[in-house]
Amino acid sequence: MFTGFSQETSEFMMNLALNNDRPWFEAHREIYERSLKQPMDELAKDVMAEMVRRFPDDPFELHVSRIYRDARRLFGRGPYKEELWFSLKPSRNLEGGGNLFFGIDALSWQLGCDFWRDPQGMAGFRKSMDDDPAAFLQLARWFAKQDYFTLHGYDYKKKKGHADDELSCWYNKKNFWMMHKEPFNDKLFSHDFVTLCADGLSALMPFYRYFLQVYGYGA
Repeated sequence: MFTGFSQETSEFMMNLALNNDRPWFEAHREIYERSLKQPMDELAKDVMAEMVRRFPDDPFELHVSRIYRDARRLFGRGPYKEELWFSLKPSRNLEGGGNLFFGIDALSWQLGCDFWRDPQGMAGFRKSMDDDPAAFLQLARWFAKQDYFTLHGYDYKKKKGHADDELSCWYNKKNFWMMHKEPFNDKLFSHDFVTLCADGLSALMPFYRYFLQVYGYGA
């Protein structure tokens, strides 16, 4: 059961950012296991269990990131990730089709939902709005009224459509994610954080379901 991260978690991740090499990591592996890996694994399992309890008919698969970077993609960086995350997605076979996520680094934590697709997948998302704009407009209006999550992503330089209406900020994105972010704080230090995470991810379930529905739309 998740009992909390600690200030040691932040200190370890900060020191890792300054000493991102194998000798330092191996010398501090015990701290990594105790302060980061174990609580991250426990949090992921507890949040997954709570989401399944709340939404027993929705598909969830849990993925917890490893701390090791892909050796083929270091690009001059150290071999260890300086941010860890876990995600809930409908299936490992759906790449970018809608993920609920939590992430943590030395200075902050964040949770949210993303839709990260290739151009063909994003075209399907736009087609779903073209064919039934009211369905996503309801979600867009809810999102505009709340102040817990913010919308992020990369826009097309040339507008695809809906330039001046309520769907514009969604329709013209290459990809996007909705995220709540806070500084590393004592909310992380107790089992109550499981409920906080589950509450935040639960609020985004209408998006999660919509993204699953339109995953292959227009393909």
